[in-house]
Amino acid sequence: MLQRLATSCQRHGLYPLEVERERGRIAPVYGPYFDRVAARATGDTQLVEVRRARREFQELTGKFEEDEPWFEQRMTLFLEWFVLDRPTSDGLTPVERFLLDEAPSLEDEELEIFEGLAATHRSLMRLERWQNGRIDLTDMIGGGSWSVLQEDSMIGLQRGDFLDLRIVPFRGEQYLGRGMLFHPRIASEHIQKVLEVAHASGHLTFDLVNMLASQRIRFDRYRNMKVQHIYRPSPEWSSE
Repeated sequence: MLQRLATSCQRHGLYPLEVERERGRIAPVYGPYFDRVAARATGDTQLVEVRRARREFQELTGKFEEDEPWFEQRMTLFLEWFVLDRPTSDGLTPVERFLLDEAPSLEDEELEIFEGLAATHRSLMRLERWQNGRIDLTDMIGGGSWSVLQEDSMIGLQRGDFLDLRIVPFRGEQYLGRGMLFHPRIASEHIQKVLEVAHASGHLTFDLVNMLASQRIRFDRYRNMKVQHIYRPSPEWSSE
């Protein structure tokens, strides 16, 4: 199973949780269940769909290449987006299709876990506090607050940092998804301005998460550009 999953996903340029675990990385508690859906969604018969989805994701969040240092981070974000968020030709996401096909054969506990994967929440979050294995977050787009289990170290982060995160319900708790994007602290005031302009112009939607992800990749790639020329409101907002 592991070898087949590794071979299939490497062919598509993906790095599923089981493969990463073999490479010595810590996978989240929901990893084995996500892997089951990912293995099905990225199988050999899905090659065309995966390639199409990858192009769509790069159009939304910025292009990235295999020789760039952030490639694996971006592919992790892509895989979660592909499996959990993106509807395919039948109008269902891969995890929703998995549930529809497999629900009759699942035990109640497994069914609840896969339903949780179908109800994850990705947004732009602001870090409020991190202590005792929990991280407190404010959702800057959907509103509200989250208190999430996070036992792994997040060295270097501090209150007020902006993060592109996914929250995953699992066995009565909330966990951070494996795909994370940390926006540079130097951009925080400019991100706040983007949020204010988006709110005032009616563009404070979850599309903003992808727009900021594309700005982050420009920040990584063009270090000589001033941060205010990268993290800024979309010019299209003022022209509408």
